Amino acid sequence: MTHKLAMMGLLAVALFLAGCATPYQPYSSSNMLGGYHDAKIQDDIFSVSFQGNAAIKPEAAADYALLRAAELTLEQGCKYFAIISNKDASNRGIGVAGDYLYTYTMPSTNMMIKLFKTKPQIAGTVFDAAQVSNNIRNKWEGLRK
Repeated sequence: MTHKLAMMGLLAVALFLAGCATPYQPYSSSNMLGGYHDAKIQDDIFSVSFQGNAAIKPEAAADYALLRAAELTLEQGCKYFAIISNKDASNRGIGVAGDYLYTYTMPSTNMMIKLFKTKPQIAGTVFDAAQVSNNIRNKWEGLRK
């Protein structure tokens, strides 16, 4: 009976988390779901991060950080951006539900971007902010305009 209750509890937690994946939203310390955060470092350089919860796919968290970088670029009156640095800052852990151990990952990405008004002739990938925004919004159903 205890085994059955533990399995039902684990299933309930999994179903709860599946319905609560981190949405694309600004991060707030009062919000347990996570979200994006950005900060101006200098006029054309910004840090952008996205912190997800255990229910979001790592691919979605990475895309949401890239989407925020694209939106920020457009908000600043620029058309292009390049990623100067990118770090996986995901948190991994082990949880306990009754007699069962489970692992979880809370995906997180931190990047530094440089903005450009015109397409620069530099080594590395230069992203077209409008295309990135459009493509990521079309990829994830809840983000379509």
